[in-house]
Amino acid sequence: MLPTSVLHWLARLPPERPVALLLRHAARPPIPPGQTGDELALTEEGMTLAKHLGGLMRGRLAALHTSPVLRCVQTAEALREGAGANLGIFPDRLLGAPGAFIVDALLGGQTLQRLGLESFMEHLINGEGVLPGLADPASAATRLVGHMLDRTGSIQGLHVFVTHDSLLAPTAARALRCTLSRRDWPEYLEAAFFWREGADIRGAYRSHESLCR
Repeated sequence: MLPTSVLHWLARLPPERPVALLLRHAARPPIPPGQTGDELALTEEGMTLAKHLGGLMRGRLAALHTSPVLRCVQTAEALREGAGANLGIFPDRLLGAPGAFIVDALLGGQTLQRLGLESFMEHLINGEGVLPGLADPASAATRLVGHMLDRTGSIQGLHVFVTHDSLLAPTAARALRCTLSRRDWPEYLEAAFFWREGADIRGAYRSHESLCR
């Protein structure tokens, strides 16, 4: 099933505005211990659900940007197929490999290995201070949201940026200034939504909606 929060917000987004969707990729197999899983392909169910989500965006899908990691690229391809859209797919390293929150890939990777993924994400979402190889989390989230909205320009519709849970959760938490517990971390194909209202930026994730910093 698709996340209910995505269905909720797709039905309520302002149709007259460009909207950036920071979307977690579709389902993949488990990542083997000690590996990054960058070459893992989507599962068959993941492909099916991504195509279904693309179908719900038919006529509204305006652009596709993606982390260069395989499962994200495949998600973008499935969305495009489901939407029946003739769109290019643009790789973006702020979305992954290494992503907006890592400034030094070697040091950041070592920090991730030392902490483990859950503690790594917990720091990015709720922690204070800057870890080795990482950016300040609040600044990185602000940068990523601005980067996405700059790329939407004035083109009305849904601009999808496919990424990973380790980028989506901290961006939503920091940009919307909300505390996310472990149960609030994104499911496959869950998204945060960002759009401009005059000089302001508004964001939404699950039950959270607010002006962003």
